[in-house]
Amino acid sequence: MRGRPAAPWGVGTPTHGTWTTTTTAALFPSCLNTAARVNGMKVHYRASRSVFSNATADFDLDGVEVNVSATDSGNRSLAMTAYDASEVPSDAATVDSLQLVVASSATGASRSVTLYNGGGAACGTWAISGATVTIAVPTACIASHADLVGARTVVTVSPTAASGSAAVDGSRLDVTYTPPARTVVLSQLQGSPSAVPTTAVSIDTAELDLSGAVAGATGTFSLYPGGGGGACGTWPVSTTTVPGLAGCLDTAAKVNSAFVVYTVGPTATSGSGSLDGVRLRVEYTDSPARFEFPGMCDPNQPGVQFIFGGDSHAYLPNGTFELCAGPNPSGTLTSQRIAMYGLRPVEPLKPSSATPADGWSNPSNALAVGESPTTLDATTVFPAVSFGNADQVSPVRPLTLSGFSGGVSIPTGASIKRVYAMVAHGQSTAGLTAPRLKVWNGDGALCPETPGEGYALNLHNELLTVFGRRYEAVDLTGCFAHADPAVAAGRLNGPGLTVEFDAKPTTGSFLGIPGTYWQLESTSRLDGVQLLVELQATSPAAAVYIPQNGCVSGLASYPNYWDGYADPDCALFKWDGIGILSSSPRGQVSIHGTVYAPGGALDIDDEGPPCQSGWLCTPGSYVGVDYPIVDRGVVARHIRFKALKIKSDYDGAVFSCGECGSTVTGPADIVLEARVGGRTIVEARVQVPNQLTEPGASPVIERWAVDP
Repeated sequence: MRGRPAAPWGVGTPTHGTWTTTTTAALFPSCLNTAARVNGMKVHYRASRSVFSNATADFDLDGVEVNVSATDSGNRSLAMTAYDASEVPSDAATVDSLQLVVASSATGASRSVTLYNGGGAACGTWAISGATVTIAVPTACIASHADLVGARTVVTVSPTAASGSAAVDGSRLDVTYTPPARTVVLSQLQGSPSAVPTTAVSIDTAELDLSGAVAGATGTFSLYPGGGGGACGTWPVSTTTVPGLAGCLDTAAKVNSAFVVYTVGPTATSGSGSLDGVRLRVEYTDSPARFEFPGMCDPNQPGVQFIFGGDSHAYLPNGTFELCAGPNPSGTLTSQRIAMYGLRPVEPLKPSSATPADGWSNPSNALAVGESPTTLDATTVFPAVSFGNADQVSPVRPLTLSGFSGGVSIPTGASIKRVYAMVAHGQSTAGLTAPRLKVWNGDGALCPETPGEGYALNLHNELLTVFGRRYEAVDLTGCFAHADPAVAAGRLNGPGLTVEFDAKPTTGSFLGIPGTYWQLESTSRLDGVQLLVELQATSPAAAVYIPQNGCVSGLASYPNYWDGYADPDCALFKWDGIGILSSSPRGQVSIHGTVYAPGGALDIDDEGPPCQSGWLCTPGSYVGVDYPIVDRGVVARHIRFKALKIKSDYDGAVFSCGECGSTVTGPADIVLEARVGGRTIVEARVQVPNQLTEPGASPVIERWAVDP
């Protein structure tokens, strides 16, 4: 390299030294004392000709080498990720101890670690010696779960030699904490079984039943009255019953809003607590006004509806019963408000065709039962034969009924419970031989009680009606029921369903002489035959509504409700108001809403509250009814008044329709019967005018019969 004059250094450029041709020069750290100065330094080589010589000169530069010996004083820091605080519960009571464990290694360097809490404050810095170090951390810096969230460590490596290395394997924070106390607040005591009425004048007794258990912990129960205030007391978990709480719970409000707090506190690093339940038992004295009858219904508040299906029915032998339907929640004042609802029974299966043998008159009269106002029968007369041969006595005379209509649908979840043939028949004059009944189900199978003969019916001799009755039931369940609903429906609705009524004469041999016969003159009557079907749920859990049946709407009320004592013979709703002594059972009923039971009976016996004229109350000494028994109408198959007395100064309606909003404009026909011992003594058909279209009109007696 040929030397040339160098350009002058820039103004302000520091000069660290100037040397001549010396081959080695020492540069002190005071000049190149930072890495930046070393890395950015420059070397200038200047050559000049001596002013004293004119000779030519050569300038050579072989090279420049700067040897630097430096010590790295910059620290290396590694910030660890935040610790996972999820293993410590957020509601931990206290942090009891902390230990920081760090695993690392280094050559030619020293190490230290700094711990920061979740808030960013440094808990301390500790030197690290060895591969693994355990450091006790003051709990004042990390005293709760909040301090743990976001806590982290920073490991710093400082060099101690010209070269070296360091490695960090990891760190962990070991935490020992006290678990929090667990608390359960039970605040629905008023729901079991019912709230104390606000009309209560005193709380007489109050006791608390408790059931809980703990392990590795302590447990306590505390009872607080409603409305605020301190606890009535706190008891250990071993307590089972706490008496004498009426002083603390001395009002209905305090009882109804009372609540229990169950607290479990740990005594070890692990434990458990359990709660079986609590029960508050209260006895109170209610206001006498609460027991006034009637008058406890609020027409503006939601009411209730009693629904009766299957064999369900109600009987009130004593006391008072007030049922409040309340307003229709989605309708107007004139919308339906049904307080007592009886599910409509299965419609009877009725024949549409009658095929008689010779000797029958008016066979079509047997297609309907209980015609009104006069019962119509199909009849056959057996003449009298005093002495004759076999050709002169009458054979059995069948009357076949078929074409049964109506059909029975068996809903899902239901099956056949019973099937009855209800037969309305009778025998007149001196006939002493009972008829028989044959039945073929819808599949065409004969249902015999006696093969080929069918079912023996009772003798209903009209000379002995006081001891008998016109209607009887024949149980056909075994012939129609089946586990498969489709098969059972086919047996009920199939084309083979047929009934045959066999009338029989009363005959015998004359004086035991072979080949001679006599026959009593007699008449056999058939009002009709219908099949009654009752359903039942296939299991208690089946979600199905069962129509009324059995004693409610089947045998009991077919075709008329009798005296309430036959078997089985019960009404949908029945109560007793008869009593001689002042202490005798006596029921009173007031239903605010409609009674809808198109297939059932209502058995009424109401004479008001007990008389107060002494220990012996003679007939007529009852106070009488001064309240509505039903105030929005009755739809029922039968209504029976066993006894009814109206208080003399009561001018209201015992049975009314109030604001029913009825659009019916025609009169109502009512058939009234009076019975003694099962025998009809008086029967009347009465037409009651509609007071909306004929205000003030009186009932009209259309028919009246004594001993019909």
